[in-house]
Amino acid sequence: MVLQAYLPLRLAFGRRLNRGDSLSVPEFDTVAWDTETSDLAVLADSTVIFPDSAIWDSVAGAWIPARWDTLQAWKIRQTLAGQTMDLWIDELGQLVSVASGAGFHIDRTAFEIAFHNFRNRTIEDATIRGSNLIHQTPIGAGITSVSNDRSVLRVTLGNQNLAKESLVDARQQFDGDTLTITRDTEERLRSPLRLPASADEIAAEFLTATPVIQSDDPRIQARARLIIDGTRNASRATGRLITWVHETLRKQQSLGVPGALPVFPREHRGSRP
Repeated sequence: MVLQAYLPLRLAFGRRLNRGDSLSVPEFDTVAWDTETSDLAVLADSTVIFPDSAIWDSVAGAWIPARWDTLQAWKIRQTLAGQTMDLWIDELGQLVSVASGAGFHIDRTAFEIAFHNFRNRTIEDATIRGSNLIHQTPIGAGITSVSNDRSVLRVTLGNQNLAKESLVDARQQFDGDTLTITRDTEERLRSPLRLPASADEIAAEFLTATPVIQSDDPRIQARARLIIDGTRNASRATGRLITWVHETLRKQQSLGVPGALPVFPREHRGSRP
């Protein structure tokens, strides 16, 4: 069993990859806290070229490749939970290129091109230099320009390899390559539950503690009681909890197994280790 990030290393370590090879690896998902079998197939081997250094181009106002490097790489197709992803890895198991089923494509390049060019980009640059990841993901970037009074959102998904049935529910429908999302009404979102709801069979399923959601920890429970401030309306309590999380927790990359307690603000943890 291996972690997702170490899968390319597992492929390259101690063996010579050959076209036609196949392998099944139990892969550990740190979010679901479970394992799934990842099926891997070596589709091809080739020589690839990528920029390993960069120079500043004052005319373009950006870093551009200065020198190119050549290496041997293998194309691996990974199938996991019905989704496919193509990886190019070198003999050390390091990623050279990744093409995910969701349409994302990532290539190895020089640090200055990957970091400084991206950091110095503006939304206006997207119309000149191509697509801008931040511009395409307004929710993740904290952009809230979409009006709250819109009742329907339609998104065209191109170059995607998705299990569309997983995205279809009471408010989401697929038609060709278009995903239509209908905003839930206030009436539909209103919960019939009255707090405390621990005895309710439906609520109990979602209130039960898990290895990554420590809902039975007394510090989390005490903070939740303060946040909801005595309301017995489940919808109102949910809104207060969501608002507190949004305003209190800071989004950042981290290493380790995810969990509710590790990200719980330090000032609310008390003196317990």
